[in-house]
Order: sequence, then structure tokens, then C-alpha cells
Amino acid sequence: MKMKKNRKVVKTFKSNIEKITSDQEKSLTNEEMLFFTASCPGTPKEVLDELSKDIDTGIRASVAVNVQTSIATLEYLSKDKKYKVRCSVASNPNTPTDILEELVKELKYSIRWAVSVNPNISNYCFKILSDGEEENILSMIAKHPQCPPEILTKLLKIDKVRIKGALAQNINASEEMLEELAGYKDWWVRRCVAANPGTPKEVLKKLSTDKTGVVKVVAQEKLKDCCKKKEKVTWGNFIKKVYGFLWD
Repeated sequence: MKMKKNRKVVKTFKSNIEKITSDQEKSLTNEEMLFFTASCPGTPKEVLDELSKDIDTGIRASVAVNVQTSIATLEYLSKDKKYKVRCSVASNPNTPTDILEELVKELKYSIRWAVSVNPNISNYCFKILSDGEEENILSMIAKHPQCPPEILTKLLKIDKVRIKGALAQNINASEEMLEELAGYKDWWVRRCVAANPGTPKEVLKKLSTDKTGVVKVVAQEKLKDCCKKKEKVTWGNFIKKVYGFLWD
């Protein structure tokens, strides 16, 4: 559809907006009101659909990231000529997987990054992003809890501290992967392994004698926590605590 200026949106919707806005917002110009309307989560879907055809790129981008925007409108905006608008679609947490799988093929870094942090990211998106060379994006998917095991294994082969550290922070990293990362040359990676809730006790014991102080301390604290948790579920200790309290 042809882009247009949505002056009628201002006229028909401004009165309703003014009922719920502050005095400062009531003094907005027509252009500012359009941006406000496009960004407001209380704006009706039909109004957002109308604004999605606005001539102003910023207004269309605001509609694209609005959580109230309909799927049909998001699909329409995902084909917008301006990458800023497509990036906003990729950032919208309600954007469906099939739209993200089209956007992830783009070369624009900002769009690929937006896909990498979208909660609706699919295994296909993970695969496409893992084939790229952007270290920020690779690090993001490396610590993403939904990242498939085969992608994590693929990323493990990349000798970059940020990526190794991101893998070490992944709560779903396998014990074998954490054990391998525990022997990595960079102390920050080993520290991330020590802090990971899924790190095996045997690996923590190894890290508790690490040559780097901060790694050693984190591992020792985690081991103490493990002992405390184990003590809490021991019936004998529970009885001792109860009777000890009574005797005191």
C-alpha cells in the first residue's frame, strides 16, 4: 500500500489520548502525537495498522515494535524498504517464528542481533546465526538457554574468549562441555564455569585450587553451597537441629 501522512489518525484519536495523558503530553504537536500513538501499548490495532503505512520511517518503526501490533501488520512491516523498520519487527517479542526466519537471512547486523535476542527464535535461526562471524551475536546465542546442543558444540570449536565465556554461562551446557571449559587458558572463562549452576562437583573441586584467586573463591563458595543443600535434605541433621533447638 502507498505510504501516506496520517493526519486523520491525529484528529480521530487525539481526543481519546488526551483523556489519559498528562498535561505535558497534551501539548504535543501533531507529529509528536503520531509518534506517541504509534508507541502507546493502548493504541487499538486498527489505528496501528493505519500508522504502519505512514510516510515517516520513525512512526512505522514505532508501530513495528509495539506489542499491540497485529501479526498481519508485523508481516507487512517486515518487508519494509527501511532496515530500521525491519529491525523493529525483529525486536518485537510477538513477532512469529516464520517472520524471524525470513529476517535472519538479512545481512544487516542490527536485524540479525534483534533476532538473536527475540524470545521466539527458532533452531533454524540459531543455525543461520551460528554460520556468521559477528562475535557479539555468536556470544549471545552461545549463552541462550534455548540454543540446541549441536550449535553449542559447534561454537565450542571457536577459540574466542567471549564465546567460550558465554558457553560457560549457559545453564544448559553439558557437563562434558563445562569440564572442557574449566581447563581453558583464560581465567574469566573458568570463573564462569565455577559460577554455572550446572557445573559438576568434581569440576568445582578442581577449580577450587585454581591459580587465579577469583576463580578459586567462586568455586569454593559453590562447594559450600552444595554442602549446605545436601545437609538440608539429610534427615539426621534435621533431627539434630530440632532437638538441639529444644535442648537450648
